[in-house]
Amino acid sequence: MLLKAYQERKSSEEELTATIDKANSEISTLTSKLSELEIDNSRLLSENNALRDQVNVLSRERADDGEKYQYLEGMSNLLKRASLDPEGISKLLEELNKKNNGEEENK
Repeated sequence: MLLKAYQERKSSEEELTATIDKANSEISTLTSKLSELEIDNSRLLSENNALRDQVNVLSRERADDGEKYQYLEGMSNLLKRASLDPEGISKLLEELNKKNNGEEENK
């Protein structure tokens, strides 16, 4: 009877030890996976920051292109007006001179 109780107790202890060993192994595996995820997260954050910088550069370039487009559109409109009006060329030259003088004063 005592032998049977002892064997059951020893069997229970062995099961507990096996369960603890298995849990420790799973903890080790999860710790390794967590470390890999942290490295991946850091890499992705760096890539995200680099992409954000590129987007900012492209946004500034787009704004510059928009300003250039508006300038060219304005020049096109001036040329159209000048071609429709016999005195248009002299008016165009006056407007360009005013604009150039205004830009020089702003500098």
